[in-house]
Amino acid sequence: MTANESNAAFAETATHDSRNILSDCLLETGHIDLTRPHVPLLFVGAEDDEIIPAQLCVKNAAAYKDVGSMANYVEFPKRGHFICGDPKWK
Repeated sequence: MTANESNAAFAETATHDSRNILSDCLLETGHIDLTRPHVPLLFVGAEDDEIIPAQLCVKNAAAYKDVGSMANYVEFPKRGHFICGDPKWK
């Protein structure tokens, strides 16, 4: 992706979230009980993602331990972090 394409994609898709989100994850309010029942979860990874490595997505999906709940992982080969903006996206 060229710099111009990257800038256009950022302008079109970036959201301006609170600066507190990451710090809140470190506090008690950000704690997730991974043993509790939960709605179905789908973790999506990309083989060439340099921002959130695919192995981190695998680890996150595997962390959910409730046997009665679903946590699945799907990985897109030869794709990067901006999967939905890829011209090959279907």
